[in-house]
Amino acid sequence: ATVWAELPSACVCGSLPTTPPTNCSKVSSDDDGGDPLGPVVYAADMATSFPANSSVIEQLYAPSTRFGGSRNGALVQATGDCTVVCPNYDLASMISATGSPSFMYFFSYGPVCQDEAVLRNVSTAPITHGWASHAAELYWSFGTPSSCITNASEHALTTAMQNYWGSFARVGRPYMSGLPMATSHDGGSGSSGVEWKQYDANARNTLILDLDIRMEQGWKAKDCGALKAAAGSGPETWPCLLS
Repeated sequence: ATVWAELPSACVCGSLPTTPPTNCSKVSSDDDGGDPLGPVVYAADMATSFPANSSVIEQLYAPSTRFGGSRNGALVQATGDCTVVCPNYDLASMISATGSPSFMYFFSYGPVCQDEAVLRNVSTAPITHGWASHAAELYWSFGTPSSCITNASEHALTTAMQNYWGSFARVGRPYMSGLPMATSHDGGSGSSGVEWKQYDANARNTLILDLDIRMEQGWKAKDCGALKAAAGSGPETWPCLLS
């Protein structure tokens, strides 16, 4: 049994450099109050990420219609979907096809606290919530640092995540009705009340981890389908892998 995580990458110019490259005026996704990713660098990064068909991908992830004009947001979502999100759905489907259970989650609470976007002082306007940097969920699955947990809703989120993760480690499945509950870092226990259902390739059911924990069906189906169609080279190939 395996839990497959699918998360977007941090909102950065290019590949999350320690120091912004000289041709990137600001590591930012905002068009309000800061210099956005310029059109020349954006086009170059898209061409590097999608060498075979960048123009098609630019239309699928159009900054003006989907990302409030943020080129950086469009670049990050496109590359994140192609390299992490959509291939993980393929992996989950392959595992399910063998008869083994798989589970999908999407952590979307952020960017807050220890998120890379916060640590690097990246402005995310006009997209200010509903996404998180790659691996940002690790802090919430351990409940540390405690300074990140500032209110009851955040406490409920980290407790639920520890219950899911702990139950998976102990009994081979994340918490479901009738299974023992894991204990949170502060000694409490409980459930989010949401059953994390086993992944079904047709339903594409995914646990959304946010302040409103919920199961969603068809998650990312449209984008992943369009990306795979853009590749045009078989069911296992994604356009970011084509040369």
